[in-house]
Amino acid sequence: MLRAEVEALPAPAVAPEMRECAHIKRLLELLEGDPDFRARAAAGTTPYAQLAADAGLDLPAADLAPFFQAPEVARSPLEAQQEWREAFAANPLGQVWTAWAAEDTARLKAFISGLVPTHPRARAWRARRLARARSDAVGLEDVGYFPLLAFELSEGCSVQCWFCALDPGRLAGVFAYTAENRRLWREVLGHAWALFGAGCRSAMCYHGTDPADNPDYFRFQEDVVDIFGVLPQVTTSQPLRDPAWTRTLLDMQRQHPDSHHRFSVLSLGMLRRIHQAFSPEELLQVSLVMQHKEALGRRVECGRAASRPDRLAAEAGYRQAQGVPEAIERQTTCECTCGYLVNMVSGRIQLIRPATPSARAPRGFETLAEGCFRDGQEFRAFLERTVADHMPEHLGPDQAVRFWDDVRYERLPDGFALTSRFRVQTLRGNAHLGRLGDLIHAGSHTTSQITDALIEAGMPVLDAVAALDRAYQSGVLAEG
Repeated sequence: MLRAEVEALPAPAVAPEMRECAHIKRLLELLEGDPDFRARAAAGTTPYAQLAADAGLDLPAADLAPFFQAPEVARSPLEAQQEWREAFAANPLGQVWTAWAAEDTARLKAFISGLVPTHPRARAWRARRLARARSDAVGLEDVGYFPLLAFELSEGCSVQCWFCALDPGRLAGVFAYTAENRRLWREVLGHAWALFGAGCRSAMCYHGTDPADNPDYFRFQEDVVDIFGVLPQVTTSQPLRDPAWTRTLLDMQRQHPDSHHRFSVLSLGMLRRIHQAFSPEELLQVSLVMQHKEALGRRVECGRAASRPDRLAAEAGYRQAQGVPEAIERQTTCECTCGYLVNMVSGRIQLIRPATPSARAPRGFETLAEGCFRDGQEFRAFLERTVADHMPEHLGPDQAVRFWDDVRYERLPDGFALTSRFRVQTLRGNAHLGRLGDLIHAGSHTTSQITDALIEAGMPVLDAVAALDRAYQSGVLAEG
């Protein structure tokens, strides 16, 4: 379908219950991102029906109270929150939204559960690294979209947000859809699929880049659909740059409902323009990621943002003066790629994992290996080499074993507990597991030395080997 035809299409027809969900979602976006709407709702001086009508929301005014109360309840004592939850659960609109959100979450979880690399070493490595990321950097437990492959189809980004955690350079070129580039692109996708299979379906075609910067973006996506069988997720901060481009994106999404797109909202004015340009129904399956200072949520402060303490301080002062609540616990990185970051313009390829920002990982990810490729064979060679060098399935016999440095160790009568930024993990069952924890916590023993000590203490051989491997596979042991 031509983009001009897409632009002329009416808003998509949706079932009545889906239309209601779309308008509830728009209401929640206003409460999260628009301080004027939030203030009017909190003041209680404007009738709910008028608030809804002014915002273009087709929702029954009698059922809106629990929604309007939500921002204030978030800062209230637990008892008040419990009362609100009970009211929300009894509210007709609350029930509609809860049911839809649960169904949407279940669908996403079912999709994510199938994004497992077929290569056993890559599968084990990813599981350990994601456990580690959820412990110290990201904090997403039940649902989290972590691509195995992130392809950049541009070099740099045209937007240059002052707070960008990934800190790309200015847009310097794009990967055009020429015959030669198409051949390389499809070779790259084919080699990735041959090694990792269904794990490739988590791929996305952006990273420190904006999809809207590449005029041929949708043609590259069609090749991904052809080879991987899914439409990659898209995040763009330019949904208003070309409405026809955005409606093409939305039309492709409707054809591939497992794909969930996101618009980064850079300012309050941008939020309002997005709401003017696109109906609630059009954006039902699009998340608005609020990046502006007036929003209730907070962006990740690493990368370029960390180099602008003046801007961060100014925003913090504004939020404090305006009474914008702070998040209790913020994740430390926006990085979600756990695998390969590939720039098709330069031929650069990196094996990366999410990490807490530090001198070693200033942009919220750690690079474990880096190389370049000029053709499909060199791309595949890098994949195979890094799988062999960086993705063991099990600990080696002479490998030094220790916990990550930033976890707190606690010996228990029948095992041990590890506390990190976002999780508490335990290994319990008998006194031998407490001994295992002590040996690992010492940080000076090898795999063989630990299993020998457990066996000498009376633990069966197979149990000793299995217990240490269980700790390893859970992601609590340090890896290079």
